[in-house]
Amino acid sequence: MPRRTRAEMSWVPDKQKWRKQIKDPSGKYVPVYGVTKQEVRDRVAARQAAWAAAASAQASPDFAALAVRWATLTATDASPRVRAYRQSALNNYILPVLGEIEAAALREEDVLRLKQSVSSMSRDSQTKILAIVRNICKFAAKNGYMTADPADGVKAGGPPPKEVDPLTPDQAAALLAAVKGTQTETFCRLCLHAGLRREEALALRWDCVHLDGPAPFLEVRRALRWPTNAAPEISDRLKSKAAKRDIPLPASLAAHLRAVRAATGSLFVIHNREGGPVSYSSWRSLWRVVEARTAGERGKVGDKVRNHAVVISLDFPVHPHQLRHTYCTRLILGGVDVKRVQYLMGHASARITLEIYTKLMGSDLQDTASAVRRIFA
Repeated sequence: MPRRTRAEMSWVPDKQKWRKQIKDPSGKYVPVYGVTKQEVRDRVAARQAAWAAAASAQASPDFAALAVRWATLTATDASPRVRAYRQSALNNYILPVLGEIEAAALREEDVLRLKQSVSSMSRDSQTKILAIVRNICKFAAKNGYMTADPADGVKAGGPPPKEVDPLTPDQAAALLAAVKGTQTETFCRLCLHAGLRREEALALRWDCVHLDGPAPFLEVRRALRWPTNAAPEISDRLKSKAAKRDIPLPASLAAHLRAVRAATGSLFVIHNREGGPVSYSSWRSLWRVVEARTAGERGKVGDKVRNHAVVISLDFPVHPHQLRHTYCTRLILGGVDVKRVQYLMGHASARITLEIYTKLMGSDLQDTASAVRRIFA
């Protein structure tokens, strides 16, 4: 008996339409309807073409789709501020240039076109943008979407950032004298004499400051950030694992902190008027105490600041991070070995510490020559 062939499609009286059952990508049968057989055939072809395109996009996504995957999967490892910056960089600079390129087809010349498109930006901004591209490319290569990393070796252009020199001992003393009696003095001392980062100093609570034992020290356990540039966020997520450290306090800093602790009821060493963590605007007010006392547009040393009972006393500019850099410099010039300096600074890599160390030692040729003669006498 001859084998019966299965009908291409069937008539559905209730719908007054033809129907064909086809398998979707998951293997499940789905019905496709049409008034005529040709309409059903056309709809089946369109549905299968869409599935094939989706499968192709999944197997070889464009750079934009890959960027979304990377950003989503790494979101929990980044702060809200970092996530917002990544999204802004992707939307405004990266995806307009690279977004529609198939990931597997991305080449170094495409990354160089991106670099060219942001060439008017600072080197620091270019570096951050290229770092995002590099991370996405590494993610793609590890997961089989690319065979090589086209961003590897592409470096930011533009002039290098201006190097910030450490304060001299006289400048550091002048700064502390200028801000004496303010919370800014406490901030400056924590950075100058304990090497804290800004976010570490502003997040410091008294439970991490130990002043009563024979060897006073403080613990770095928290950081303060402003995800919305206004509301402060305190967390135990530090810049790196190395940032978690215990720092011995010199006598002058310990004495200052004892006086501050006796005069405050806040949980925070540096706080707002209500005793809570400082907002971004509060931070700006705190640092404006330094800016108001610095010669420049406001006047020269000895002038009284307009509408304030403040006299300009600093003839050199000061940047917050310069204070921490000064701490590192003083440690190195004081003979503290590189690994101890790395620990006290909370540097994730000894390379950062060694670069500072090498620069300082190389800049003092007389000391270097003396050391060579002592070793090879």
